Amino acid sequence: MMKRILGMAFFTILAVLIMGYDQRVLIDGRSLVAVLIGTLILTLSQLNRRKSMHQIIQLARWNAFFSGLLTTLLATLAFVTGADAREADYMSASIPLLYGSVLFLALEIASEKQVKSGEITPLVPEGLNIQRASAILVSHGFSPREVHVALKILEGCANKEIASQLYISEATVKKHIQNMFRKCGAEDRASFSALYHLWSGEQNM
Repeated sequence: MMKRILGMAFFTILAVLIMGYDQRVLIDGRSLVAVLIGTLILTLSQLNRRKSMHQIIQLARWNAFFSGLLTTLLATLAFVTGADAREADYMSASIPLLYGSVLFLALEIASEKQVKSGEITPLVPEGLNIQRASAILVSHGFSPREVHVALKILEGCANKEIASQLYISEATVKKHIQNMFRKCGAEDRASFSALYHLWSGEQNM
């Protein structure tokens, strides 16, 4: 993580030197506020009760990047159509994209911290034993077909992949997943994976 931060910082400094940016242009309160407000609005528009904190962070980091990109495009358009556009205007127009990229990186680091701290369990368990996992799922009331779907989820497969591999429709996959989550009280794939790890640990006790 620290290497990524240092790499980003080094690249930013190098880009500033190569492109001949005026360092004072890099500090732009309006651009920062525009990116933050854009990120907040886009993220709030995508929220629902089923979203976990991990999923919200994932949404926010991409929204930060898109917000920075959109703000940069609009600022560039404003300067291009202006009567007295200067070189400094074009330089300042690209600052929101830089802010969005930095915010994207910061949120990605926050997401990784959640996983490493155990708050979020990775969807793909290391060394998943199919027979043992099947027995655990059956012991918690899963039907044979639900076990098949659950194993694919634990392997990190998307609904389309599961449907293709099990020769069923995506609608059927979604129905199985709804039934599975209702049985065990999971809200999403991340919480289901966390539950599986909990069940697995209980069997080892």
